[in-house]
Amino acid sequence: MKLLDLALLIAAMEEARPQAIAVEVKTRGRKTRIKRIDNLTLGRGGSRYVYSSNHRGRLYEALIISNSPNFKVILNVDGIPELNASWSEINKITQEATDITAFQRLEGDYALRISGISWLKSSYLLIVATDQVTISKAYAKYEEEMA
Repeated sequence: MKLLDLALLIAAMEEARPQAIAVEVKTRGRKTRIKRIDNLTLGRGGSRYVYSSNHRGRLYEALIISNSPNFKVILNVDGIPELNASWSEINKITQEATDITAFQRLEGDYALRISGISWLKSSYLLIVATDQVTISKAYAKYEEEMA
């Protein structure tokens, strides 16, 4: 096969190949975040954010462990306080609820767990002490969509 014949064959194959269409697809990146607080003592009325997000996102899990039930949580989703309840109030519904639970652990400390919360614009979880309380551990794992 001559070089000219080879060039003509390649040109014919190029014409027969399907044409590619350029399409721009914008995807949003997602970022998993983990926040943790250790050994925090709050006096009556003191507060601390477990997490705060100003992006669309989803809470996988938040866990608070304390030395007493002397606290409440405020869960705000898209500017609405969806939950504003004490450990004791949440403990009363623990048997019926699956995504929000409060229980006393075998070690004698108090745990509160929240999971499965989604938001469009913003969300936060705030701990507020109703009397002096020591938070031995507060943890949140959540995902944010980044533009």
